[in-house]
Amino acid sequence: MILSDTGEKIKRLGRGEAYVIMLVLFVGFAAFGLGRLSKIQETRPEISISDAFPSAVAGIETSTPQVGEEPGIDSAVPVLPAEAKNFVGSRNGSKYHYPWCPGAQQIKEENKVWFATRAEAEQAGYTPAANCKGL
Repeated sequence: MILSDTGEKIKRLGRGEAYVIMLVLFVGFAAFGLGRLSKIQETRPEISISDAFPSAVAGIETSTPQVGEEPGIDSAVPVLPAEAKNFVGSRNGSKYHYPWCPGAQQIKEENKVWFATRAEAEQAGYTPAANCKGL
């Protein structure tokens, strides 16, 4: 077969035949790309989601007022295990925050009061902070 004969055959192709050839090529390349993509997806580690809000917190201790400290709403505030620290408030304030909110980051460590749930914080007399999105 001569190169000029091949060129003539390509010129004689009708529009419908050219579209079919382009469609077959497109589908082939798309299938190849998706196959490569699926191989990449297989190498990623699996993600597991654990219980973010423990259903029952056992062994909750309560803090007691220090000498010279007035008993108030913070005198019987529960000291929760690390996994139950979902909301934080200040012993000197009346607002509660998510731990990553700007207001929570300004609270000194010794003044932080931790809550497992919103209801627990509100029951202790705290209200949601206005500058903490999502509360």
